[in-house]
Amino acid sequence: MSSPFTVPPPALDQAELKRRQAVIMMRAVLFFLGLSALLVLVLPLPLPLPLRAAVAGCDLIAALVVYAVYRQRIRAR
Repeated sequence: MSSPFTVPPPALDQAELKRRQAVIMMRAVLFFLGLSALLVLVLPLPLPLPLRAAVAGCDLIAALVVYAVYRQRIRAR
């Protein structure tokens, strides 16, 4: 009787590997854009509050645009 742990995992083809790498890159970009928006608001920078809010808002808008472009590209496949 063979153990289920001795069965090798299925091999990934190149398309699936590229898709997984793209998903990881997308999540990293969105994470760092969100983190930078949060840090600009929280850290005591020598900028007025409205300017800090505008910079954080631009980071969040950039994250939304990156996400929207990525979703559109995925649906086009």
